[in-house]
Amino acid sequence: MSFFFKLFNKKKKSFAQPTAEIVLNSSEFNINAMLDDVTNAIMSKSDTKNVNLLFEADKTVPSKIIGDRLLIGEVLIALLDYVIALDITGDIRLTVQRLKVRRKELRLKFKIIYIDSRSNQASSVDKLNDFFDHKFSSLINIENRSLFTSRNILKKMGATFEALKEKNEIMFAIEVALQAKNLDERRHYRLPSRDAIGLNVLILDEEFSATEALKQKLEYFQHNVVSSSKMFYKNNEVPNFSKYDIIFISDKVYSTDIGKQILETRKKSNIKFVLVENMFHASKNDREALQIADSLMFKPVNQQTVFDLLINLYGDDRQDLLESNLDDQDQKVQKVHQVFVAKAGLERAGNNSAMFNEVLREFLIKYSNVGAMVNNLLKAKRLDAIQTYLFDLKGVLANIGAYRLSHHIELLEHSIIEEDTEKISKNIMIFKQEFFDVSKAIENFMLHID
Repeated sequence: MSFFFKLFNKKKKSFAQPTAEIVLNSSEFNINAMLDDVTNAIMSKSDTKNVNLLFEADKTVPSKIIGDRLLIGEVLIALLDYVIALDITGDIRLTVQRLKVRRKELRLKFKIIYIDSRSNQASSVDKLNDFFDHKFSSLINIENRSLFTSRNILKKMGATFEALKEKNEIMFAIEVALQAKNLDERRHYRLPSRDAIGLNVLILDEEFSATEALKQKLEYFQHNVVSSSKMFYKNNEVPNFSKYDIIFISDKVYSTDIGKQILETRKKSNIKFVLVENMFHASKNDREALQIADSLMFKPVNQQTVFDLLINLYGDDRQDLLESNLDDQDQKVQKVHQVFVAKAGLERAGNNSAMFNEVLREFLIKYSNVGAMVNNLLKAKRLDAIQTYLFDLKGVLANIGAYRLSHHIELLEHSIIEEDTEKISKNIMIFKQEFFDVSKAIENFMLHID
């Protein structure tokens, strides 16, 4: 049995145990990867057609923290699932804030914020506080069983929960002590390249909050951003699209006459066109989208997503990339940047969750020793066999929604064709790390939706 399924069975059992038997498994992880776990799980578990999920993280939050990625994600998913089940509409913001404590400590506050205009909201807030404080639990009508698990997880972690109400705004706040190898790290992203600085960017999206969130992340990289959820397509104006370097347009706006106008403009000028889909309720098949756009981006986005997008569109001035370990000449436009997009794989499985889970399970078992397999074939100098093996794997990865690794395999294939031993060694190293990241994301997805 593979490593991932030993861990899967162990973790799955622990979720059903009392607080005393929950085992915390601390390891270093990227906080953006955990937020992707949350997105994938919520997309599969909840009816999200009326909500828009937004992520925000303070610059003082280290990008890599040490803790239990799976269990922290499980708590956030349970609370988001609880909020979505209230049948609210509008934005749900998930924010991460670093609290001021002693210099050698790391304490984070995760906040879930939403608007609830129901008349009984105050009573619900009080009951939820009592529930997490283990008061009167038998009198509280909480049908979401995952909240019971979350309460036990928070108790095991020594974390606190508080629900607050101010007018119609509700906030759930979780405070938890974690660790990081570099406590002084700030969430800073360098400028990707000289070609990707000071660009004129247009965002057309019907969701105001999502538009403003993307605008803020683009302005971080010194771009001149024009954004609106109302202009042009609602006023039937015809803007001069040719004056922009990048145009971000939501799939819903693209379906209007504006989309046709942008495609016509692209024939005459070198505009980068990025189609933005909401992972929760996308209206366009991803394969169709990639035929018309330079890149495809899923909401909710984070700063790392935008950083990767700019690198893939314009390259990178640095030769020793920390983010991808790829040299300039190896840069390839990657249409999708997330490690694992569950929505895409689930769509290909006919939106049959049971079938999709079985496909993922078989994938993890079949390819559990992929690194050793490639190494052995390389030592035997059987490059043709590696190409055949990778060709089959690339198709599987694209079908389950693991696009980024599929693109890295293409780079490895090219280096094998060129018989460039230095590039082959480097790309195999990248391939192994990427495969581990994909497997971890899939494993967490399966655990969260079980």
